Amino acid sequence: MTISDTVSLLSSIGACFAAIAAFLSVREAAKHRRLSYRPELALSSVTFTAKKRQGGGIRLPLHWIRNDDNFIPASDSTYAAIPLANIGLAAAKNISLSWSFPIEAMTQRVREIANEVSCDAEFSYADGRLTMRSNEFGHVITNWEFQRQRKIDYVIPVAIQKEAFALQLPGTYTLLVAALVHLSARKGEFDLPIAQPLRLHATYYDIADDKYEMSFDIRFELVAISPEDSERTFHGVLSPEKIGRRHESRRG
Repeated sequence: MTISDTVSLLSSIGACFAAIAAFLSVREAAKHRRLSYRPELALSSVTFTAKKRQGGGIRLPLHWIRNDDNFIPASDSTYAAIPLANIGLAAAKNISLSWSFPIEAMTQRVREIANEVSCDAEFSYADGRLTMRSNEFGHVITNWEFQRQRKIDYVIPVAIQKEAFALQLPGTYTLLVAALVHLSARKGEFDLPIAQPLRLHATYYDIADDKYEMSFDIRFELVAISPEDSERTFHGVLSPEKIGRRHESRRG
């Protein structure tokens, strides 16, 4: 083999390696681009004022109003809402939401405090239903099993839709929180945290039918309350924390 042949061979090998490097770079860039075009659901913290609903039969502060002019729940909303947004670059579809919290423990806690302050209120949980019977607060039965699940067709990215989706919290949870806050204020003692976290598990898909799962813990924190307030108004914060994420790709 002559020197000229050797140079030609080495040049060919170098060109081959350059082509392979270019191919790998393009493939890696495509992978990163594909990864960036994924949906990503997120919850935002909420500061709110809880008031009694005007004309409502339940005399507890179940009307939770966010202290932000840019996020106002629907006028007929009775319970709390938290902003749900898609901060990814692709739409999320076929969204299934599931709520959970230790409802039996919270019901027991409300019942104990009511007895300690001699409040005319009975709370019980059985067969998936929370019952409150009180001459002071009113009478109500909430179906927790019905509230645990929710489906949303799609949530598009915030780059396209600026307003967050107002995700309503389950009424059973807000009823227990409102009762806990009011009865604890009457007792004059606050065992923090007042309420157990509310857990949200979300399952959703992107346009290629890749599956995603995310879980959040939403914690309630009491900011201020006046025990002498006849309207039972209080101020609070809902703070979400992402606790898990999972992705199943159909594309390998």
